[in-house]
Amino acid sequence: MISLRERNLSGSGASKTKTFVLKSENNFDINKIARNHILPNSEIHTDENSAYDDLLAHYNLKRVNHQIEYSGLNGENNNQSESFNARFRRLQYGQCHKLGTLYLSNYANEIAYREDTRRLDNKAIMDDILSRCLANNSISNEFCGYWQGNHRVAERLGA
Repeated sequence: MISLRERNLSGSGASKTKTFVLKSENNFDINKIARNHILPNSEIHTDENSAYDDLLAHYNLKRVNHQIEYSGLNGENNNQSESFNARFRRLQYGQCHKLGTLYLSNYANEIAYREDTRRLDNKAIMDDILSRCLANNSISNEFCGYWQGNHRVAERLGA
């Protein structure tokens, strides 16, 4: 799973999270995600994985080698993504007894939303969810008829 986290302009945490379920971290998928979701010349912080090597051509790439250091000399780190990963692991071990690959993207999106709204009070979160539900008039193709056996047959992968 890959997570993109946009830093909050106020300096505390992230303001927006996007998640992608991939079979592996690889150059092709990482480049496709970056082209579709990150503005050119943006500053990106990653770990030392070679899948991110090609990003140097279009982005200000800052890396941290976790085998050597927690954060780089100039403060580069990937703590925002690590925070998302930690919350996802807590969901996996603490709340769900079984996470199947068919609905992994839905679980990831739920944790991304919780991570993005963790500093809001319950009323603000409820108002946000309610307004999103009421603003969308379309029927969910994913969950319409779920209880009648309309289940996903393949995992949702991709960039």
